[in-house]
Amino acid sequence: VAVSTLLSEVEKVSPFLNIFGYQGKIQEKFRPSDETFFATLIAQGCNVGIDKMERIAKGIQGHSLKHIADWYLNQEALQDVNDAIIKFKNTLSLPDIHRRESDKIHTASDGQKILVKRDSLNASYSYKYPGFTKASVINTAIDERMSVFKINVISASEREHINVVEMHLGNPVIKADTHSTDTHGSSDIVFGMMYFLNVF
Repeated sequence: VAVSTLLSEVEKVSPFLNIFGYQGKIQEKFRPSDETFFATLIAQGCNVGIDKMERIAKGIQGHSLKHIADWYLNQEALQDVNDAIIKFKNTLSLPDIHRRESDKIHTASDGQKILVKRDSLNASYSYKYPGFTKASVINTAIDERMSVFKINVISASEREHINVVEMHLGNPVIKADTHSTDTHGSSDIVFGMMYFLNVF
């Protein structure tokens, strides 16, 4: 199944494109098409890039892709869209087959190192990953129903543990009872803070 087809099907049952609002100071006269939004989301989300997507997407202009990326896809809107889709997913019975206990939610998080070739505030050298290339870490939180509810990008030299608390503070869609992570995502302080959040 093509990713664009999948996005189109999700839009039908849980409309999310309307959450992306124009960030300019004046109202935009013509809103880009759904297909252009899907192409931009794929370009950004799958790390294809706007330039390559312009070459491979038929009938979609590169300036339209860049326009959406610059004026619609801000971090807050992307999080709101993700939350809306998870809320809809939480109403379905099929994802619950993965749950161990029907009355509790188990979440987990881990980081993945990504090499960064250009200068970035989120990239640095790390004692954990020896090498001569700076890296960032994408720290992802997921629940047992396979819902990715939080992603943080941090420097490779930072510990992941403080993000564990942030993943659960004010989260409107996933209320975890238990959270699992590795030693890089845990500390005594985090254990204490999670206790006060009623997450064990």
